[in-house]
Amino acid sequence: MKKSFIVFMILGSFSSFAETQDCLGNICKGHSALSGDYVGKVTGIKNNKVIFQYLIDGSVSEMDPNTLSREIPSKNNLKKDIYAVDGSYVGKVLRVFENGKVEFKYDVDGSTSVIKDASPEISNKGNLKTGAKAVNETYTGKVVRVFENGKIEFKYDVDGSKSVINNASPEIGNKGNIKAGVKAVNETYTGKVLTVFENGKIEFKYDIDGSKSVINNASPETTNLGNLKSGVSALASTYTGKVINVFENGKIEFKYDVDGSKSIINSASPETKKHAKYQKEVAYATTDYDIVKALRFFENGKIEVEGSGTYLCETLFEEVQELEGLKLGDELITPNSIVAIQRLFANNTAEILIDGKLTSVRILTEEDLTNSYVRNYWVSSIKVDENQFTFPAGSAVKKKDYKKLLELIKKDLNVNVNDKSKEKLKKIIDSELKKLN
Repeated sequence: MKKSFIVFMILGSFSSFAETQDCLGNICKGHSALSGDYVGKVTGIKNNKVIFQYLIDGSVSEMDPNTLSREIPSKNNLKKDIYAVDGSYVGKVLRVFENGKVEFKYDVDGSTSVIKDASPEISNKGNLKTGAKAVNETYTGKVVRVFENGKIEFKYDVDGSKSVINNASPEIGNKGNIKAGVKAVNETYTGKVLTVFENGKIEFKYDIDGSKSVINNASPETTNLGNLKSGVSALASTYTGKVINVFENGKIEFKYDVDGSKSIINSASPETKKHAKYQKEVAYATTDYDIVKALRFFENGKIEVEGSGTYLCETLFEEVQELEGLKLGDELITPNSIVAIQRLFANNTAEILIDGKLTSVRILTEEDLTNSYVRNYWVSSIKVDENQFTFPAGSAVKKKDYKKLLELIKKDLNVNVNDKSKEKLKKIIDSELKKLN
């Protein structure tokens, strides 16, 4: 009886131990643990199995402790309450498990999930850190968080939205002379540099409409390009205007005199005070036989003149007192009258007075008289229907050469004019010749 009681006591003790022991291996009662992708709690140990209660629904199951992964304080820099990234989603670590998985709460909707590839937040990645202004391809924004795997949580300036991105470039102080606040040019548009980034990109605000854009390059304003600088009068191609700004890459912001419009141009020639050959306020003749005065000279040799209009030229001819036997006061034959030379210029331009108005004409030369092309041009000007011999516009002939010209034209008629017109033209020319006799 005594022996039986002792055996009973021993067996009872083993049975009680089996039901109440706290740990199996490293899994203990009260531990949070992971079964597959489900979180739960070990609520007891029984018959070399653990009693596991799932948090998701409170259900209980007995299982082999080797199938569970217990919660631990940290692993791979992941620990409770730190921010991390899962793919393209940011959230907070709720628990870390021995197998490297974590229970994760997503910021986007507050849902939780067990994941295996979370990357913890770090303080910085090079010059990228929380709060830094940065650029992601063509969008600027602020770095919200940086993660160990290189991903970045980014808040876009354009609309305030957030996204996880693979790369961004932080703001820097300058790139050469390009820095915040500097006036610059981007190809054909001027504007202001707002931000410069480490990868060379530039946040740029356009003068034309105030819009902003991320661009790959810009050239800063500089003080001068040779004699070109802000405020200088200059010539761009065939248009005069003023230099507004000059830029390091040689581009010029230019305001046209003709209409006040602005443009970015590649070259311009600045105005100069003097010309090597010509002077202002002195009368000259142009290659088109206009009498003009020089208004402005430019470094490239062009001259702005005023005569029958305001225009540009390169070559001018000086006033002379005598030319090839002609002198002031000598008479010229014009379409309607015989007039005296008022002024004479080196390229056979004469100023005459017709109907009380000074006008310029081209005097025919000896060479012109022998040129059949010139004579044919005169023939084409004759008004056959009005029975009138007329000159080409802006032409005059020396009185002594007029008869010779008429005779040569009459001779040309036998060769160059059809029979129908020939007789009429001959009569007109004969009438003119008769006036001279």
